[in-house]
Amino acid sequence: MPIPEYMRADIKSIPATIIQHYSLESLVHKGTIYVEINKGMYGLPHAGILANNGLIDQLATHGYRQSQHNHGLFTHITRPVDFFLVVDDFG
Repeated sequence: MPIPEYMRADIKSIPATIIQHYSLESLVHKGTIYVEINKGMYGLPHAGILANNGLIDQLATHGYRQSQHNHGLFTHITRPVDFFLVVDDFG
């Protein structure tokens, strides 16, 4: 993500083992903890587009290009391989 997102979570929704493992006690403020999300997270409205963009970059390193006219259609630059790809989210 180009700009971090922020989330507030009720500390009661986080298991005690996670709180202890990551030493979250010092970060609790009025029963909540604030989290900065830098890459992505399941449930974000734009998680699908972030995952898709990352996959397009990864496929490009292996010689695949996305069609300018049909988004989701990928063609290899030297091999006779074409395929459609729809990405919802990586979890």
